[in-house]
Amino acid sequence: AVAKKAAAKEAAALGQRAGTRDASQEVVQGAAQHAVAAVEAKAAAKLGALASEADGMAATAPFEWRQNLQFVALIIQVPSIIQESIERHVSTQRLQLRFRSRPEGSSADVQHQLTLNLAGDVLPDLSRHDAADNNMMVVLQKASEGEWSSLEAVDEVDSTKTGEFASRESLYVAGGEDVAKSGTGSGESNRCKIDDGVQSAKAGNADADLQNLLFELD
Repeated sequence: AVAKKAAAKEAAALGQRAGTRDASQEVVQGAAQHAVAAVEAKAAAKLGALASEADGMAATAPFEWRQNLQFVALIIQVPSIIQESIERHVSTQRLQLRFRSRPEGSSADVQHQLTLNLAGDVLPDLSRHDAADNNMMVVLQKASEGEWSSLEAVDEVDSTKTGEFASRESLYVAGGEDVAKSGTGSGESNRCKIDDGVQSAKAGNADADLQNLLFELD
């Protein structure tokens, strides 16, 4: 009986020590996980700050734009675009574009960005872009047919840029009624003409052919 009591006491002591070790291990593991989470949070915050800083240093990409009743297209001409760097994010009323270029003879990349709050709704899933070395075209399909009076939402347009935006919008006006009425053709026909414009841009004929082919639609 004495031996049994001693064995039971020893077993209880061992169990208590084991429980203490398990509890200690849980505390250590919890502390380690907390430390890892803190490091990850700090790293994420730093990356976010660096991204914001990069956006602040990025040059606004110059562009021209055209439209018909179904589509809006932006033509961006920047030398030596790094095509694999292009990031395009489209929501129903917003376009965000980021990419890099490397000027000839330079060893450093140049950051470019473009953010537009659009004047109308577009279909994000049907948006697209194509790029060549020195130009890029972004095509947005309107959610409903119609002519936009401006590319950007009126309350978002900076009054200091009125002249700049007016000159871009004049590309549409310069097309005259033929361009304004060009959206009456079928969507498939329009897509074919846009594809022609994209291929022309890739061939390096943006100045002439994109202006003439892009929205000379049936």
